[in-house]
Amino acid sequence: MNKIYAIIILLLVLVLSAETLFEVKDSQDSTVFSISDDGMRVFNLGDTLMVITTSDIQKIKTLLDK
Repeated sequence: MNKIYAIIILLLVLVLSAETLFEVKDSQDSTVFSISDDGMRVFNLGDTLMVITTSDIQKIKTLLDK
Protein backbone atom coordinates (compact mmCIF):
# COMPACT_ATOMS: atom_id res chain seq x y z
CA MET A 1 0.00 0.00 0.00
CA ASN A 2 2.86 2.38 0.75
CA LYS A 3 4.27 1.74 -2.73
CA ILE A 4 1.02 2.91 -4.29
CA TYR A 5 1.11 6.14 -2.27
CA ALA A 6 4.73 6.70 -3.24
CA ILE A 7 3.92 6.21 -6.93
CA ILE A 8 0.95 8.59 -6.74
CA ILE A 9 3.04 11.26 -5.02
CA LEU A 10 5.83 10.84 -7.56
CA LEU A 11 3.40 11.21 -10.47
CA LEU A 12 1.85 14.31 -8.94
CA VAL A 13 5.28 15.88 -8.47
CA LEU A 14 6.21 15.13 -12.09
CA VAL A 15 2.97 16.57 -13.46
CA LEU A 16 3.06 19.67 -11.29
CA SER A 17 6.70 20.39 -12.07
CA ALA A 18 6.26 20.38 -15.85
CA GLU A 19 8.21 23.21 -17.43
CA THR A 20 6.59 25.23 -20.21
CA LEU A 21 8.88 25.32 -23.23
CA PHE A 22 6.66 27.27 -25.64
CA GLU A 23 3.23 28.91 -25.44
CA VAL A 24 0.93 30.96 -27.64
CA LYS A 25 -1.32 33.62 -26.08
CA ASP A 26 -4.32 35.47 -27.46
CA SER A 27 -4.98 39.23 -27.32
CA GLN A 28 -6.37 38.91 -23.77
CA ASP A 29 -3.10 37.32 -22.59
CA SER A 30 -4.74 33.90 -22.08
CA THR A 31 -2.73 30.84 -23.05
CA VAL A 32 -4.20 29.12 -26.12
CA PHE A 33 -1.50 26.55 -26.89
CA SER A 34 1.30 25.26 -24.66
CA ILE A 35 4.18 22.87 -25.17
CA SER A 36 5.85 21.63 -22.00
CA ASP A 37 8.18 18.79 -21.17
CA ASP A 38 5.20 16.57 -20.28
CA GLY A 39 3.26 17.14 -23.52
CA MET A 40 1.21 19.59 -25.54
CA ARG A 41 -1.99 21.29 -24.34
CA VAL A 42 -4.75 23.17 -26.15
CA PHE A 43 -6.76 25.69 -24.10
CA ASN A 44 -9.99 27.66 -24.53
CA LEU A 45 -10.51 30.57 -22.10
CA GLY A 46 -8.36 28.92 -19.45
CA ASP A 47 -10.02 25.49 -19.77
CA THR A 48 -7.86 22.63 -21.03
CA LEU A 49 -9.49 21.09 -24.11
CA MET A 50 -6.89 18.52 -25.15
CA VAL A 51 -3.68 17.04 -23.77
CA ILE A 52 -1.27 15.23 -26.08
CA THR A 53 1.58 13.28 -24.48
CA THR A 54 4.03 10.72 -25.80
CA SER A 55 1.77 7.90 -24.62
CA ASP A 56 -1.76 9.10 -25.46
CA ILE A 57 -4.15 11.84 -26.58
CA GLN A 58 -6.83 12.92 -24.11
CA LYS A 59 -9.88 15.04 -24.78
CA ILE A 60 -10.89 16.87 -21.65
CA LYS A 61 -14.63 17.03 -20.95
CA THR A 62 -15.94 20.58 -21.16
CA LEU A 63 -19.23 22.22 -20.28
CA LEU A 64 -20.34 21.90 -23.92
CA ASP A 65 -20.03 18.10 -23.86
CA LYS A 66 -23.12 16.14 -22.89
